[in-house]
Amino acid sequence: MFFELLKEAAFNLWSRKLRSGLAALGIFWGAYAVTLLMSIGQGVYRYNMTTIAPFTKTVFYVVLANTKQPYQGFSTGRKLFLSTDEVMFLPKVFPNILAITPIQSEPQSSFATAEKQINAELEGVSADYYRLTTQAYRGRTLTPADITQHRQVVFLTQTAKQLLYSHQDPLGQSISINNIYFKVIGYALKRSGISFNEVGADIPYSVYKDFYPDQVNVFLVSLATGADSTVFQKQITAYFARKLHFSPQDFDAIRIIDVTQFAKTFINILRLAKYFLLFCGLMSLMVGGIGIANMMYVLVKERTHEIGLKMALGAEPRWILLGIILETVLLVFSAGLLALICAAFSINMLHYADLPQWLGIPTLVFSDFVLILFFLLTTACSVGYFPARRAASLSPVNALSDRGS
Repeated sequence: MFFELLKEAAFNLWSRKLRSGLAALGIFWGAYAVTLLMSIGQGVYRYNMTTIAPFTKTVFYVVLANTKQPYQGFSTGRKLFLSTDEVMFLPKVFPNILAITPIQSEPQSSFATAEKQINAELEGVSADYYRLTTQAYRGRTLTPADITQHRQVVFLTQTAKQLLYSHQDPLGQSISINNIYFKVIGYALKRSGISFNEVGADIPYSVYKDFYPDQVNVFLVSLATGADSTVFQKQITAYFARKLHFSPQDFDAIRIIDVTQFAKTFINILRLAKYFLLFCGLMSLMVGGIGIANMMYVLVKERTHEIGLKMALGAEPRWILLGIILETVLLVFSAGLLALICAAFSINMLHYADLPQWLGIPTLVFSDFVLILFFLLTTACSVGYFPARRAASLSPVNALSDRGS
């Protein structure tokens, strides 16, 4: 009986090809839109979650600024700084520090190869810098051995590599930075999600202080899992106040930026964006569903006499109900599956498009695929049930007297 109803549903839809096609178009566009938007949202979410992954743990960006209050005979406006050795000594003072790097900077440094020259930022950092930022790279990053042995090696940002070497491979080549030669050991393939040097390069902080003043007023620090970030901020503020002789109440003298809070806020924004894209797609699907519901109501009205005849011949209301719902489900799923196939093709084409980096790679994951099928089934049953219930509740006598006028 079920297969007979299915064949009849397919015949009824085929006999009204134009009307069925136009109604299915709304479902097709809705399913296509929701699939494409969910895949784009998934790509954006995955890419940005990867780039901010190091900052999901407790990470602080510490800036030593100028004093704003007189203290212990010192006047206001005094510039605060540490040496690199003092920065790298902090894990011994605070054992809960997991990773730390000074960030020393020469903003307008001259980078020159045999063919090109640019002005960019030069940074002196530790090997931990690459644990605290996310970068896909080729070659290698700085190592503890580079620091201790004062190796004149350099790691280029993606932009610096493109400007200086274009499509050439710079690994192992020499580059002049402020008339000092360094060996290129690696370069970034993409920018980090939270970057401190967009155009330039990194060298070991030990080499940096060989040529430039050993003054650090910015450093990045990560705490071990379970460490109390609030207690740490109070402790390190008090420590620097004692060491550098400024008032513990001079909150402008030291700025401790909790990068983790920024990362959490950013993650929430990404989730909201993902859900918003899903919502937009579902609204398109709902509009298509309303169109099909209206069509089914019209079909029930047109076929009232036919339905009455079936019921007079002994057809049970539940089979009338099931027949109308089957027509709706068949129409919705045919359009929906075609939309999924077209969306999958479009997603594959997007992999070859020159998309902005922050969009990531559009991806349709299995859970999203199941969710879309669930929404299609829900839409089909919802928009088909009410017209079907109306048809099944008809009185055979009244239905037979109706000629579909």
